[in-house]
This record gives sequence, C-alpha cells and structure tokens, in this order.
Amino acid sequence: MSDSVSSDNCGIASLSISKTTFNCSNIGYNTVKFKIVDVNSNSDSINFIVNVIDTTRPKITTRNFTVYLDASGLANLSIDSVDLGSTDACGSVTRTLSKASFNCLNKGLNTVTYSAKDVNGNIATKSLKITVLDTIRPTLSLKVATLYLDKFGSAKLNKMDIDNGSYDNCNIDSMKLSDTLFNCNQIGVNVVTVKAYDPSMNISTTTVKVTVLDTIKPVLQVKNHTIYLDTTGNAKMSKYAVIALLFDNCGIDTLDVSKLDYTIADTGVNKVIVWARDKSGNLIGPDTVEVTVIARDFDGDGIPDYIEGSKDTDGDGVFDFADMDSDNDGLLDFTENEIAILAKDYDGDGAPNYKDLDSDNDGIADIYEVDGSDPDNDGIAGTGTPVVNAQGVPTVANGGSGYGEIDTDGDGSPDYKDLDADADGISDKTEGIVDTDVDGVGNWRDTDSDADGISDKTEGIVDTDGDGKGDYIDTDSDNDGITDKIEGTVDTDGDGKGDWRDLDSDNDGITDKIEGTVDTDGDGSGDWRDLDADNDGIPDSVEGTLDTDGDGKGNWRDLDSDNDGIQDDFEAGSAPATPVDTDGDGKPDYLDLDSDADGISDTIEDVVDTDGDGVSDFRDTDSDADGILDILEGTVDTDGDGTGDWRDLDSDNDGISDKIEGSNDADGDGLGNWRDLDSDGDGISDQTEGTVDTDGDGISDFLDTDSDNDGILDSIEGTVDTDSDGTGDWRDLDSDNDGISDKIEGTTDTDGDGIGNWRDLDSDNDGISDQTEGIVDTDGDGKGDWIDIDSDGDNILDSIEGTTDTDGDGIGNWRDTDSDGDGILDSLEGTNDFDGDGIGNWLDLDSDGDGILDKTEGSADADGDSQGNWLDLDSDGDGISDKIEGTVDTDGDGISDYLDLDSDGDGILDSVEGTVDTDGDGTGDWRDLDSDGDGISDKIEGTTDTDGDGTGNWRDLDSDGDGISDKIEGTTDTDSDGTADYLDLDSDGDGIDDKTEGTVDTDGDGIGNWRDLDSDDDELLDSQEGTKDIDNDKVADYIDPDFFIAEGISPNGDGINDQLYVRGLKSKVFSKPQIIIFNRWGLEVFNSGIGYKNDWDGKATQTGQALPEGVYYLIFKYADRTVSQNLYIKN
Repeated sequence: MSDSVSSDNCGIASLSISKTTFNCSNIGYNTVKFKIVDVNSNSDSINFIVNVIDTTRPKITTRNFTVYLDASGLANLSIDSVDLGSTDACGSVTRTLSKASFNCLNKGLNTVTYSAKDVNGNIATKSLKITVLDTIRPTLSLKVATLYLDKFGSAKLNKMDIDNGSYDNCNIDSMKLSDTLFNCNQIGVNVVTVKAYDPSMNISTTTVKVTVLDTIKPVLQVKNHTIYLDTTGNAKMSKYAVIALLFDNCGIDTLDVSKLDYTIADTGVNKVIVWARDKSGNLIGPDTVEVTVIARDFDGDGIPDYIEGSKDTDGDGVFDFADMDSDNDGLLDFTENEIAILAKDYDGDGAPNYKDLDSDNDGIADIYEVDGSDPDNDGIAGTGTPVVNAQGVPTVANGGSGYGEIDTDGDGSPDYKDLDADADGISDKTEGIVDTDVDGVGNWRDTDSDADGISDKTEGIVDTDGDGKGDYIDTDSDNDGITDKIEGTVDTDGDGKGDWRDLDSDNDGITDKIEGTVDTDGDGSGDWRDLDADNDGIPDSVEGTLDTDGDGKGNWRDLDSDNDGIQDDFEAGSAPATPVDTDGDGKPDYLDLDSDADGISDTIEDVVDTDGDGVSDFRDTDSDADGILDILEGTVDTDGDGTGDWRDLDSDNDGISDKIEGSNDADGDGLGNWRDLDSDGDGISDQTEGTVDTDGDGISDFLDTDSDNDGILDSIEGTVDTDSDGTGDWRDLDSDNDGISDKIEGTTDTDGDGIGNWRDLDSDNDGISDQTEGIVDTDGDGKGDWIDIDSDGDNILDSIEGTTDTDGDGIGNWRDTDSDGDGILDSLEGTNDFDGDGIGNWLDLDSDGDGILDKTEGSADADGDSQGNWLDLDSDGDGISDKIEGTVDTDGDGISDYLDLDSDGDGILDSVEGTVDTDGDGTGDWRDLDSDGDGISDKIEGTTDTDGDGTGNWRDLDSDGDGISDKIEGTTDTDSDGTADYLDLDSDGDGIDDKTEGTVDTDGDGIGNWRDLDSDDDELLDSQEGTKDIDNDKVADYIDPDFFIAEGISPNGDGINDQLYVRGLKSKVFSKPQIIIFNRWGLEVFNSGIGYKNDWDGKATQTGQALPEGVYYLIFKYADRTVSQNLYIKN
C-alpha cells in the first residue's frame, strides 16, 4: 500500500497500520487501521478493508510418458504415471488430465494438459508430452498373380492383384512390392518381394509368384514402294522399304519379305509378301504389297540409265546416263531418241541416234541438218573440244539448250533422220552439201538446185542429154539450144515430157532445134511451141510437112492446102484444130465428097438444114437434132407412131425427148435411154421421175440413182412418203421430217431398232426426239446430239438428264454441262446423291446438304482433303461443320465462317475454340470475341495457359489462378509492370500475391486489397508490413491496422515533430479517436474530444498556453478500447 495524498500543514512525523502480515488463515476480507501522526503529535486514523487473496497456484511436479497401442489399436494413460507429487501451500489439490484414452489416430507426440486445482480455485497447468507408440507388425496374406503385357510391352502389378486379406491393428499404411512394372524381359514366372508398412513403420516381409505373359500379335502396316534400277539394270531393296509401321510390344523377332533383289525383268509392278513374328511366337501376316520397279533416267532423256550406262561416249567428262547430249552434236538425246525407252538406231549402223553424228547415214552430219555451228566440220558442235554445261550439252548449242529439229519438207521426219530432206526424190547422199546455184541453200535442201525454175523433184537425176550432169543441175537438159528456164515444165504437146527435155515440144513433127524460137504468125508463141504456126486453124501436126498443092510451102504453112479456092480454115470447120471429117473416113471434109457418110450423098442432102441447127444436112449426122446419130436411129419406129426414130423426137413416148434421154444406156440393160422406160433402173419409171432435177446436180431424176442427193439410193427410198408431206422419200431431203436431212442421218441404224436414222424420229433412242436434239454437236465429240447418248459429254446419259431445264437457263439438262447452274460441272458432280436427299448431285443446289449452296461453295478444296467444298461437310477442316458455321462472315474479313479458320478473327483457330459456348451466351467460342465473358477479348487473352490449369486464358475466368476473376481484374496494369492485372499474381506489386490479398477491401476505401498498396489504411505500406503476424492475433500485419504514437513531441515551430501525430489514425478501425493528456499530478491538461485530427501542438486546453517541458501521461481512446503511455514534451 502507498500513500500519495495524506498531508499536514507542518509536516508528517509517522505513519502506521495495525496489521501488516497475512497467511492462508486470513484469506478473505480483514479490517486494518491506518494512523498518521504529525510533528506536533497530532494524529488521525482510518479503518480500511484488506482483502487477502490466495493467487498462488499449486506446485506441479510431473513427467512426460509413453503408452503403447494394443492389438486393437487402443491405449490408456493413468494420472499417477505422470504425477510425481504435486502440492499446494493452502491445502490439497484436485488433479485432472485433458486426455487419457488414445487410439491409432493419436500415434506420435501428443500434448496433454495436466491440471492441479487448490481449495481456493487456483489452477496450475502443465503441458505433458505423451508419446503413443504402435509396435505391432502387419499380418500379410497373399495370392499368386498372372499379368498380360499391354500393347506397349508393359504390365503393372497392383496391390489388389496379390493381396488376399492382409491387415494391421492401425491399418496397413502402404504395401511395397519389389517389382510393380514388368516388361518383355520378365516374361515367365517372377518372384516378387512384398513389404507391408503400418503408419508406425512396423514392417512385415514375404514373397509371391507373378507370371508375365505376352499374347499380343505384332502390328504390321505395309506400304507400296518404288525402286529404281541402277546403271547395271539391278536394284536391291531393304526389307523396311515396304514397312509403313512395324511394332510389337516386345520387339520383332523375325521380318520376312519374299523378294528383295530386282532386275530389268522385274520392271513394273511386283507383288511381294511380308510377314513378321515376335519373340513370343505371335505371328502377323502374310500381307501383300506392290513394289514398282522403274528404270531410272537420271538425265530425263527418256533413255533408261541402264541402256545409256556409265560410259562417256563423247569424252566431255559427263557420263552418258547423265549426259543430255551424249555425242556433242548439239541435239539433245531425248530429241534424237524420240523420247523412247529403247535406244533407236535410224540407219541401223549399230550406233543409236543419240550417239551417232550422222543418224541417217546420208553423209551429212546431223549438226549441219539442224543448222548448228560446226566450223571445223567434225560433226561436233563448235570448234575443237566443245565446252559443255553440267548436263553435257555444248554451250555453243543455243547456250546449252540444244538445237531444234528442222523438217525442210514437213514430212514429220527431221532432216537429220530424213534421207531426202527436201523431198525432191533425190537422196541427200546424192545431192550432198554442194550449193550448185550458190543461193546459200545446199542441194540436199534446195528444191531447185540449178535455179532453172524447175524443181529437182521434177527433173530428178536423169541425164536427158547424156552430158554427164543430171537434169536437176543441168540448165539445158535436152541440149536443144533453148534453156530449161525458158522452156520450163510446160508439156506443150502433152506427151508426158516437159518442154525442157522434149526435142519436139509441140509434137508437130518438127524438132524444136529446127523450129527454134521464131514466131512465124507473130502470135507471141515461138514456132517450137505453136501448134498452128501459120494460124490457119489447122494444127501443124495435121498439116505436116507435105506440100499437097506443090506450091513450095509445106501444108503447115499453106493457107489453102488443096488449092481448091476454099480456105482451109473454112473447110476445117468450127474446130480447125481437128478439121471436120464428118464421116470419119480419114479425109477431112474439105477433101471428102460425102462428108457425113450417112449413106446420103451430100448432093442429095445439099445444104438444107432440116433441124435448123446451122449445119447443112450433108454434114449433119443427126438430122432431127435429137442427139442420136441418124445412122444409129435408123428407120425403126419404136413407139409405132408412124415416124421413124431417126426423125422422132420422143422415140419411146415416155414424155422425155430423145434429145434429153440421149443414146447412153444409163442402167446398162442393153437399151439406150431414148428407148428405155426406166433409164436408171431404180424401179421408178422415167414417166414418174420426169426430167426434174430434184437435187440440182445436173442429172435429171430419171437418170439420177439418188434424186435428192441425200446419199440414200432411190432404189432404197422408193416412192414411200414416210412423213406424209406429199413428197416421196426418194425426193424428200428429210424423209421423217425431224429437221435433220437424210444426207446427215444416212441409212445407219444407231439405236438398232430396225429403222434407219433417216426414218427414225429418235435415232439414238435416248427419249429425246431428233427434232429436239438437232444436228448440234454440243460436246464436240464428232457426234451430233441426235445420235449422241451423252450430248454434253458430262458422263450422264441424255436418257437420264432428259429435256428438263433444271436451272432455267434455256438449255435443257441433256445439253447443259451445269444443269443446276451451281458453277460446278455435271461431269464433276456426277449422278451420286451425296446427301441422300433423293436429288443427284448434278441437280442438287446443295449437294452435301450443309445448308450452303454449291454455287457459293464451288469446287475449290479449301482444306486440301481431296474433297471439293461442295461435297465437304467441313470445308475448312476446322472441326466445325459447314452447316453450323454457314456463310456468315463473323469477323467481316470477306471470308465466310465455313471457309475461315478463325471466324471471329481473335487470333485463335476455330479448330482450337470449337463449338463450345464457354460463357453460355448463346454464341459458340469460335464466333465469340470474349469466349469466357470476362470482359477481356480473346484476341488479348490468346491461348496461353498462364496458371497452367489446362484451360487457356481465353476460356479461363481466372487466368492467373489468383482466386480473383479476370472480369474483376480486367486489363488494368495497376503496378505498371507490363503485366495486366488479370495475368499478374501480384497486381499492386506489394510483394503479397493477389491470391492471399483477395478482393476484400479491408479499409473500405473502394479499392480491393489486391490493388491497395495499404490495405488496412494504417499508413504502413503492405510491402512493409507483409503477411507476418507480429502480434500473433492471427491477422496478417498488412490487414491488421496498427497505430503508433511517438513518445515525445517538440513543439518549437521548427516544422519537425511540432504536433502529436498518431500514425494509422486514418484506418476505420480507429473510429472515434480521442487523445487525453495528464500531467504528473494527474491533472488533465488536454482533451481532443472524439475525432482527434493529429493537430495537438503541446498547448493546454484550458489556457491555450504551451505546456512546460516534462513527462506527461497520454491516454488514447478509440472505438471501445483505451491505450496509455508516457509522453515527453521538449520545448
């Protein structure tokens, strides 16, 4: 007890109390007297109550202890086993244990509280360490097991495979097997050691037998193989060349392939057998593959390498098999060998063309015959040793591209393989490279070697004048003094000899050498060519060299040969070249007394012209001018009309004049036409046919065996009128009136129905009339539609397509190569019905039934799966059907979704996003720009899986796995570290991860802790406070607001610590803050009242004066708490 307030005006002399010591018997309230005496012996006293309280706890003496679990897993602790004699100064104690019973769950170190309570309620406790132990081992009960290796050659032994009821008092914690994974090396019986552990690590050990078996056959997939013969014509193949996949869980023991070695004889496709066996005897096969043996052609000249070999024929350093010009003549081997597999030898000299410098052996090197460069005439391109490129081709030959072939005569054989390059009939070997006429073209190519205007082909090698030069190089072949160039190839006399080699060009009996080039009658034709040198109308050949009237002029030059006063040109008649000899008795009329020899003397016939034909009867052999000689007609009267035939204009009275019928026997029946009632023998009488010329071919119908010129004989057509148009078939150009002429249709019976096309209204029996189909050849295959069973060549029969015009384009399906107008040819679509809607693809506007028109999809193959878009249910191969995607262009990039690999343009392929609707907003992810609906576009989030939870950010509502949804965090970068909050594990960069801080707003400032640099608003940054719990109140410091009050202030106006500042006062925890200051005597000198503003500057409330320097007592009140401390004021 202390006295702090007693006083006396003159001073206190002594203080005393009546009782100062107490013991257990005084526990409770006791009355004690307090007495004070001053220096003048004045005294005062007061009674007060002393409450004696026993607060001393019992004295505990204990020990830690160990108990053991029994077979049932239980153990009990006796209090006496841990109490070593606990006591109390005021009496006995009551003992208790917080826990006395234990089981398997309590194994290990347990803390048990021992309590001792005295008679006054004082309790002493002590924590004891009670160790619970289990020392009983597990009991093992096992069974044998059989394992089968899987496809990977592995088998796993699980505890349940061998456990047959093993147990332990505290449960078996684990059972460890010496082997749990078995492989191919352990096939058979294996001994496995088994150890059982209980939670206390008591161990039991034994063994068990495990049998491992492999019953899986090898996996064998074969593939076709192509092998190339080498330059020797041989090839060897590895067994594995035909293996696409060979696998066995335990390895392949044997692989057998029936054939590995190949020769030329194996060229083509070979069937090869393959089989395999594993080490357990499991067999797969046999399987068959195709091995294609190809003769390699390294240089691509069409000649297999094994034929060309590895020789270097032209010595240019490039082996023949790699040399594209093996003889260096500038002609590429594939050109010379005509791209043939076998080597060609045109001249049969044993050297194939591509190695022969003169392929046709005409004495002219090939290089000359292709106009190549060979200045040194050795047959090899260029001069000396040629410079060749990597392919062995002389660079002088078109820069290494080789010379092209020349075919002078255009006969399809190039000159170097043509024994007569200019086709003039004279072999190149004969003509050679000489250029006779010096025109720059060698004779072997010059069609007129001597430039005489007569082709070598015409002149040939004949030496007409025997001067030792063939006519083709002789300028005067017949040596008649007239050059061939003047005479030319004209054959004036038509004797088969051209004038240039005819000694009597006009065959007038006078040699050209005698006649010369003189022009007697001045008509512009030299006498050697003038058949009538005196121009009297009678050819010189007729008149001859005789001088009939002896006047010294040969008749061919005499104008009146018989000197009868009648000019020869008159007597010669209208055709003086062949003077009239009316009766043909060998004397021309001008010398004959009975000119027409018709048995009627000229004096009788006189000059009368009975038929008025301008020819006197004495000369007229056809007096009635019916075209039939009087001597032939005679006096017969064929039709009995009283007029002899020689004077009857219609001898057989068939209505056709004899003049028209004539004396011919058209049908060869022995009767001349003028007497034959069916002149052409076609079964139709002349009277019926008449003189009409139906086909206008210049032959009247009665003589025309095909009157309408339709290519079908009248005898076949007859008088039938098939189309009943009033015109008999023999005159009807379209007998069946189908719009196609009989001439085109002909007698062919295309459909074999027994009716020739010219009479058949549906010649090809396709169900479409010829009149509809017409002669158009829609597909240009050379067959008109009317006989073409597939008119448009789309491989769909006209009988299937019919005349329907599905797409309404004015073209019937049978002619329409795109019947449904979808832009895809019928030939491509075919008659299949891909979508099974009952409409063939060629008529189906949506062949695959995906809801997108074929016209839109087209025949392109967007995903390269060999299925055109129009038949591809997933055109872009993104795993989302076209039917779902449709033609919508979600991202507006001009590509419809069904073709767009990223329909929403968010940078994530549709194949990745799929049709899942992550945020359930009704828009599948492949079209949703914010698939998870977190307010952050997929384009920003991408497919990265920031938190590694197996869900890409674009679908992860919490991309960084910090427990705060992306929607809340957003793309804001609170700490400006370059990582947006939704990906930042510490968004505010305070060193405390967002997962720990969470979205709680501890200080209620509207900013969640994960973004708040001072979450508790205590003016200490979270980065300073961290997650430690200094005051052990189970609240981390960063959210546990603390205040701090300095132990002193110095209100001296220096701006430093002038005011009492309570740090942390802003925190809402410190509500209703109040500061009260007392001096050393307990007097209140300052009271802020509720709502302290951190503004006290050391002045008294009552006076407003600065308090003196010294120690003061401070009380800080907030909410319902009060805190006190000393405060020093330093002025």
